[in-house]
Amino acid sequence: MAKLVRMEKVNREVGALIGESIKQSGGNYGFALFMFSFGDESEMTWISNAEREDMVKALKEFIETVDKREIRLLAS
Repeated sequence: MAKLVRMEKVNREVGALIGESIKQSGGNYGFALFMFSFGDESEMTWISNAEREDMVKALKEFIETVDKREIRLLAS
């Protein structure tokens, strides 16, 4: 659990930098930052500047796009 708390702290720090960069650019962008462990330990944390509903929608769109690309690559 302590490792997850450290991961969340790092996510917040990096997220603040990304958010400030977006703000300075005048852009209207959303972002998400995921950190997860490899291997059998299933630890993950994420942050986003988007509303949860918008983030879930964006993730679904991302997965759909990646799946389509994989299918095209496998078919060629």
